[in-house]
This record gives sequence, C-alpha cells and structure tokens, in this order.
Amino acid sequence: MSTWLANPDAFESFFRNAPYGIAAVDRNGVFVACNPAFTKITGFPQERLIGCSTHETDRVAFRVFADEALDAAYVGRSLSRDLELLRADGTTIWCEITSIPVTGDSGVHVFFALTDVTWRSAAENSNAVNEIGQARANFRLLFEHNPAVVLAIDTENKITDVNPAGLRVSGYAREAVIGRCVADFVPPSQRDRLRVFLSQAMRGETVSFPIDAYAADGLLIEYEATALPIISQNRVAGVYGLLENITERMRAERTVAAQREELLDLEGDFRSLFDHNPDGIVLLATDGTVLDINRAGEAMAGALREQIAGRTLRELVDAATFERVSAFLARAVDGETVRYEVTSSNLIGGQFTANITLFPKYAQGVIVAVYCMMQDITQSRVSARKLEQQSQRIRDLYLLATGPDSDAQVMAALQTGCRLLAMESGAIVAKNGDLAVDLRYDTLEPLAAADSELLEIARRVMALREPAAAHRGEEGDSFRSWIASRLVVAGAVHGALVFSSQAPRNQEFEETDLDTLALMSALVGSALERRRARGALRTLAYFDSLTGLPNRAYFQERLRDALIDVNERRGGPLAVVYFDLDRFKDINDTLGHAMGDRFLQMVAHRLKAAVADRHMIARMTGGAFAVLVRQPGGRDDLAEIALDLLREIEKPYRLEGFEQFITASAGVSMYPADGRDDQTLIKNAEIAMYEVKDRGGNGYYFYDPVLEAPITTRLSQEKLLRRAIENDEFTLHFQPIVDVSTEEIRGVEALVRWNDPARGLVYPDEFIPTAEASGLIVRLGEWIVKHAAECIRGFHEKGPLLSLAVNISARQFHQQNLCERLQELLDAAGLDPRFVEIEITESMAISDIPHAVDTVRKIKRLGAHIGVDDFGTGHSSLNYLRKFEIDHLKIDRSFIAGIGREPSDETIVRAMIAMGHSLGLKIVAEGVETQSQLTLLRQYGCDRAQGYLFSRPLDSAALATFIDASRGTGRSTE
Repeated sequence: MSTWLANPDAFESFFRNAPYGIAAVDRNGVFVACNPAFTKITGFPQERLIGCSTHETDRVAFRVFADEALDAAYVGRSLSRDLELLRADGTTIWCEITSIPVTGDSGVHVFFALTDVTWRSAAENSNAVNEIGQARANFRLLFEHNPAVVLAIDTENKITDVNPAGLRVSGYAREAVIGRCVADFVPPSQRDRLRVFLSQAMRGETVSFPIDAYAADGLLIEYEATALPIISQNRVAGVYGLLENITERMRAERTVAAQREELLDLEGDFRSLFDHNPDGIVLLATDGTVLDINRAGEAMAGALREQIAGRTLRELVDAATFERVSAFLARAVDGETVRYEVTSSNLIGGQFTANITLFPKYAQGVIVAVYCMMQDITQSRVSARKLEQQSQRIRDLYLLATGPDSDAQVMAALQTGCRLLAMESGAIVAKNGDLAVDLRYDTLEPLAAADSELLEIARRVMALREPAAAHRGEEGDSFRSWIASRLVVAGAVHGALVFSSQAPRNQEFEETDLDTLALMSALVGSALERRRARGALRTLAYFDSLTGLPNRAYFQERLRDALIDVNERRGGPLAVVYFDLDRFKDINDTLGHAMGDRFLQMVAHRLKAAVADRHMIARMTGGAFAVLVRQPGGRDDLAEIALDLLREIEKPYRLEGFEQFITASAGVSMYPADGRDDQTLIKNAEIAMYEVKDRGGNGYYFYDPVLEAPITTRLSQEKLLRRAIENDEFTLHFQPIVDVSTEEIRGVEALVRWNDPARGLVYPDEFIPTAEASGLIVRLGEWIVKHAAECIRGFHEKGPLLSLAVNISARQFHQQNLCERLQELLDAAGLDPRFVEIEITESMAISDIPHAVDTVRKIKRLGAHIGVDDFGTGHSSLNYLRKFEIDHLKIDRSFIAGIGREPSDETIVRAMIAMGHSLGLKIVAEGVETQSQLTLLRQYGCDRAQGYLFSRPLDSAALATFIDASRGTGRSTE
C-alpha cells in the first residue's frame, strides 16, 4: 500500500484502526488487503480473503456490487449502496458499502468501506414486514391467477411448484409434475439447449427462448419461455419459468406462410398449365377479343400469339361459325359453362374438329373474361371409326374362336377372313408347297399344288422377315390384290395363310387389316395345332414319359372300367398287385439320377415283357409299379404272379459295365373282399406292400384289415399329441449324472413324460415315434429345452451349478434355424449355454456329415457342449468322430449291463473309454445299476455315470430333495 499514498505510516495506522471495514481489490478484482473491522463484520479471516477474487465468493450481492464498482472506477466514479450481506457463519447483516477508486503506479484499484447498519435496517424492516407480507400475498395471487404457465425450478432442475394455468394447459395432475426434472417434459432433441438456458438463469441472468413440451396426452405444446433467477439471501436459489403457449399462434403463422407459398405455387402452376396444356386454351374478352392463347392453341389456329392477340372472333372464323360461337360466348359471359363441338378451318386453310368448352373467369366476384378450351378430336374421330371397324372384326373372330373345335372351324375361319378383309378366296399353303385347304375345295386334306400364283405368294411371304405382307393389285397381275401371313403351328412355320381377290382394291391395305390377318393366322394356327395335338394329348395324359408305361391316371381309369364290367356281369375276380423297388434311393444316390432313370426303364421293360398282354401294368410313381390282374384263379395264382414278377426284378442289370441288383416289395388286394372301388383297392395294395417293407422287403403280402390298425393308432395318437402340446400336458423328470471317482452330482439329463388325462403318466417310448413321424417333435423339443433350462436356472440361483443334458431329435438337428432357436430359448430361460449339453445320436451325425459338422460348430459357438448319445449302437467310426467337435460320448446301457458278466462287453466298454480319452472326450456310462458295475467303470477310467444305482428319474421337487440329501451324505454338487 506504500505505493498508493504519500505517507504510508499514517495510512497504515488509519487502515488498521478504522471503526468501519476497509478492503482493497486490484484491477482484476482480487483482494489485496483488508482491516480487522472488515474481517469482524464479514466473519471471514484475513487469510481467507487475501488473494481471493470477488468472482470466487459465493456472496452474490457483493460480487455484483464489486463488478459494478470496478467498472465505475475506470471513469473515476464511486458507488454507494445498502446490501444484505451473508456472513461466514450463515447469518445475514445489512451493510452500507461505498467504493472508492484509487489510481496508482500499478493501475486502478478500489477500496471498499463497509459499515454495519443492521440496527437501522431492523428498524426499517419492522416497518416493511407488513409490506413484504402484502407483497408475498400479491405475488401468490399473481402466481395462482397468471394466465401464463409459471414453474418454480430448484437448482437441480426439479419442478417445485406450478400454477393452475400450467396444469390446465398441460393436462397433468399436480402430483405428476412436482419433483420431476423439467427436462422430462421436453423432447430429447431440445434437452441440451434447455439445460444451457437454465444454467444461464442460475448464474443470475434473465433469458428468453422457444421450447416445446409434452402435454399429458402426448402431444407437443409450443411455448415462448422466460427464465428468471430466484435470489434468496444473496444466492440464486432457483429459477422461475414463465411459459406462454404459442402453439395456436405458430400454427396460424405456419398456415399463413404455407398458404402464401401455395398461392405462389398455384400461380406458377396455372401459368405452366396454361402454356403447356396439350389442349388449346384461348382467353377471350367479353366482347370476343383474343387476350391470350397458349402454344397448343397457336398450333390449332395456324398462327403465332402475336398474330392472334388483339383480334376478334369475327376476324378469325368464318361467318357461320362466328354466329354460332357468339351465342355460346354470350352464355358464358352470363356465367354458364358451355360445351359444344365445332368443325372449322384454321388460318392456314386446314380443317379441324374440336370439342369446345367455354367458362367464365372471375375477378373479385365479377366476370371479366372467358376461357375457351379447345380439344382437337380430328384424329380421334378417324380412329373411332377404325376402332369400331376393328371391334366388329374382333367380335366376329371371337364368335368363331369360341365355336366347336373341329375341322369345320378352319373352313369357317377362312370364310370369315374373306368377309372381314373383303377378299374373294382364302387358302392355307403348306411349307412343302401343297395346298392344305382352299375355299374352292371343301376339305382339310392336302391337295396337289395346282395353283402356281397362290404358291408364289406363299413363298414370297415365308421368305420375308416380316410376318405378313399385302399387295393392292395392279392391272396385269394374276391376283389383282392379296394379303398373306406366315402360318405358325406348334411353334414352327407350317406355311402361309393367303387371302386374295381378282379385282384390285380401291385403297391401300391399312394396319388394322394386318392386325386382323394376324388374329386370323393365330386362330387358324391354333385350330390346326389342336387338331395335331389331340392325338398327342392322350399319350401325354395317360402314359409315363420315362418308361412309356401307362401312368397312375390311366391305371385308375382302366381299373374303374374293369370294376364296371365286373359289376355288370354281377361279380367276378379282380386284383391289384402293387410293386415298389427296395432301396431305390441308394441307386440314385450312388449312380446319379440319370442312371437311376435308365435303371427304371430297364425294370419297366422287364415287367412289361413278363406281363405281356395278359395283364395291364403301369408306373405309379418313382420306383412303384402296379399290375391289374383280371380273372385270377385265386390267392395261389396271384401269389405265383407276384413271385414271377419279383424274380424278374431280381435278375442282374448291366449298368456302366457293372452288374447291379435290386429287389422289390409287393402288396396284393382283391375285389371285392379288399375294396369295391379303385381308390380303396390301390390304397390297400399299398398298405400290404408297406408291410413287406417293414419286414425287410423282397417279398409279397396279401392285404389284411389288421394292417391298418397301426396307421389308425398313429393318426389317433398324433391328434392327441397335438392337443397335449396345446394344453401343456407334459412334465419333465431329471436323472442325476455323477462323477464316477467321487460320486458327486455334476449334472442331470432332462427326460419328458406325458401326463395323459386318460392314461396317466406315459413314457417316451410310447409317443416319441409318433411325434417324430408327424413333425410334432420340433415343438415338443423346444418345450423341453425351454422348461428344463428354466428349472436348472432355478437350481443355479439356490447354489448348485448343475449341467443340463438335453436330447434333440433328427428333425430338430436338421432345422436350418436350430442354433438361433436354441439361443432364443436359453436367453428366455436365463440359462448360460456353458451349462447345456446337447446330445445327438450317431445316425444323426453321419446322415449328412457336412450339415452335421456345420451345425455342431454353430452350437459350440453358442457356448454349449455336444455329446453323442447311445454310442456303440449306430454305424459311426473313428473317422467320422474326428470330424466333429464333440465333448463327450455316452456308452449305451446295453453294453453297461454286460460288464461283470460278459467278457466281450467289458472289452468293448474298456475300448470305448480308451478310444474316447484318446480323442480328448469325456465318457458317460448309461444304465449303471450295481455297485460292481460302478467299481469296474472306475477302474476303466470312466468319467461320469447315470442309472438306478444313483437315482431314478425325478421331478424337479424330488430332485431338489435328492440334491439336499446328497449334500448331507457328502456328495457335493459343486
């Protein structure tokens, strides 16, 4: 301070002993000195203030005064004010504060002189209490009855109060607003800018800004918002938000802007429509003077706008037309819309016909002009006449085409063509030069090529690139006029269709004539094609294209005919023998379908030779054949016929230089014992044939009604299964899987049971085959995975981390979306895939190895494990197993049952375990029932086991009890 005054010591004594507070700040607003009185009044120690900026203090009133004082000091002005000051202990006092600017060597500084006037303010406050109370009451009235929305918002941006107008405008209940963040009611895109404006208000500023907010019904309301700081005890305690609902105003402004823009667009559109309209438009004054005309109007008038505008109708049209148009114009001037047709000459002498429409133009409700729209219909009138002529031709051709399909139709077509084309004669000339038909001859048989001129026309037309040609005719021609086209039958050029006359035509042939000729050519070609195809259709409909044998449709028709013959003779023997080649799919898979087709042709040839003319043989489908036997002597004769045909089929076949062998299965049904109609006899013969298939094939079997019982049973059970899935009649049982060495429970295998309301608990062996055959196994399998995973997840929540083994069917395994469905089911159940073991069979793995390898890899990527169930019962090999990323093998119970009794089974089990371990797999033994079996498995190094020795399959409640008991006996599930 010695740099500030000439007598530093005197100032120092004055500064320290002054009865009122003195503080000094530099030009940056930083405290550089304060006396004891200042620290006593404010309650802040000197070390707290020195070096502190006025901007760093949270005393809002003092900070604002200090900023104003520094600004005033630069112009040499002091300030004085009463302030309510917040002391360090939180109490408030009233002070009189004065700023004194001082200019020294280091620039402008400011002294603050502070005097405690609380006693004076208290006296003043006692008088002002009533005024404050009244002011508060007035403020509350203003708050409650303000038509604008008013919000009180605290420093955390939460709404602390809202006036009735806010609730009325927004539609919210008060309790739905109070305590919520104000940003919750604002669209996400506007929340950041709302926080910026609120932050400004929290710093003591008053800001205005537009904002949108959601009403209770979800609609957006547009507001003009003003944020005011709430000052309490020299601090900003929150913000008042005043919101004016401007939704309707903004909507109106947008509407007006849109209407203004639309008006401008309409003006532009109208001008564009006027100038570029394909119809002629003329704007006429009420006296008939041309005011404007568009481009199409110029073309119709034969003059430019500059040549027409300003001229009257009297100058532009002839007298007769003017009189007529003037009358129509007068009606339009009276406000009527007038339509009429006129034919007139334009200014360059051309004739045109037009549809005229006159309608008035209004300006402020007064007719000021008339629009004249002119649609040139000159060409349409000509086209209409041609169209009517062509339509009549098409009607005549339609009547001809829908007539009876016979040879007479071709003759009638030629006659109709002559009439429609105004020709005297019509002929079909074959490509080889023969006349197929000529109206001079009433026949369709080929005739001698006696007409050289007609043949020359046909050759000329067939040599052209165009499909048709015409000649009007001149003096000296053999044919004065002709029109001809190529004639296509069955996709190939058959010849030419020629119509001719001796007399020349008065006018050229038109395009419509060529169109009529094209239709005639198509009609005649189709008739000839149908005639040719009728014979081939019977072959296509009733004979197999591969073998040449009658097909199923022909066989059924012949069988129905035979049944009618038998019934008319009142009884008689009749039989159907149905053959199907055994394992014919193997022929296709190994030799290919081309060789498979050749093989079928060889089989068909043998059967046809063996049956000869005695019986009828047909190919039914694939590798299936049927023989219709008339007048069989009895079952013995039918058996002999079936055996003879089976022996023929068994003989070797030479294909690709190698001998191939195949067998067949045959089923026999007899009339009337096994059926009285064709469908029943064929169906029952098939049923008998499938019985042979089930017994291994290569034989025959007579139909017996008891054969249908399994089919009926399966269909009935399928229906019950569908209902069971819909009604959730299934339940799960779990069989524990234990560690062989420690007998600790490591996991469980999920097994499904059917709670049939009629039969009680049904085991899988009774319904899984039906589920597999019907495809219901997919839905059932997904049900098992979902509910088993939910159950195991429940055990995980209680402590034991069990693994879950689930078998999936072949149908499930070959589904394209298997892995996606597994992921969805496990996610829904909340079970980590690491605790899931998917078990497949050997046959599933090797049925389609590329697909199986890919599916196994996808399942592994989910995190689940893969096991092969019933190992040892299928046809797998080490070579196949090496291709799969499997984790464990389950040895089938049939091998486990023999260990301890059958040395061969012990050897097999020991080898399976050693083989699995060599591939890095865990081995699980199924069906362990005795302690001696467990002891031997432990010696062999088997990893895990399951069976009745440990536990039968248990429901979830019994499984929980079993796990608790296992813990009590020392068997851990961890």
